[in-house]
Amino acid sequence: MTSLLTSPWIVGFTISVLLGALIVPGIKALLGLGVPLPTKEQIGKGIPGWITGMVERFFFMIVVADSQTGLGDASVAMMVWLTLKLGANWGRQDMTFMSDDDTRRKFVNGGFVALLSGLVSMLFAIAGGFAVRCGVRLCFP
Repeated sequence: MTSLLTSPWIVGFTISVLLGALIVPGIKALLGLGVPLPTKEQIGKGIPGWITGMVERFFFMIVVADSQTGLGDASVAMMVWLTLKLGANWGRQDMTFMSDDDTRRKFVNGGFVALLSGLVSMLFAIAGGFAVRCGVRLCFP
C-alpha cells in the first residue's frame, strides 16, 4: 500500500501544476523578450493567467493519466482547448482603440506568445499525466 506522499498522483500534481507554475511564466517572459506586448491596461481585467494555467494543467494531467488510447485523444482535447481559449480572447478585445499599427502588432505578438506558452503549459500536463500513468513515485525512506 502506498502512502499519500509516495503516490504517483502527488508526483504528477507536482510536475504538472507546481513545476509548471514555476517554469511556464519564465518561458513566457523569455518568449516576450524584445517583442512589444500589450500593457495590462490595454488587455483589461479578466481571470489571471496563472489561475487558468494551474487549472488547465491539473485537468489535462488527469486526462492524460486516464487516457486509454495513448496521448492521441488527450492531445486533441488540449489543442481544442487552446483554440477555444485563444479564440475567445482574440475576439474579446475592443478593437476601437487599435488605431495604429503598433498597437495591433502588440496584440498579435501577445496572442502568439500566449499560444507558445500554452503549448509549453500543456507539455507539463503531459509530463504529469505520464508520471501518474507510469507509476512514478517519490522515494522516501
